Amino acid sequence: MGTATDKIKELRLEIERQEKLIKDCKHSWSKSKYDPETVQVPVYSHLEPCGSDPYPVYTYHPKQMDRWSRTCTTCGHTQYSTELVLVSTEKEPKF
Repeated sequence: MGTATDKIKELRLEIERQEKLIKDCKHSWSKSKYDPETVQVPVYSHLEPCGSDPYPVYTYHPKQMDRWSRTCTTCGHTQYSTELVLVSTEKEPKF
């Protein structure tokens, strides 16, 4: 039966193998898709008395952030982006 140390070594080797696959892959990206991310944003609630120094209390609310993703069809690696770039691929005739 394997020990925890053996399991750690095994997992590290698996990570190295996966990283090598991603690094050596000639990525063939799928079409980008909108894939929003939900993050917890602190919102000021009130001041809580604490002796002579009141401290602010925050609550956290979910906020949807714009994000896009694409996945390599070869190795399965997924990239995420929050930025957009204007790309024009259409051609129009010049008169």
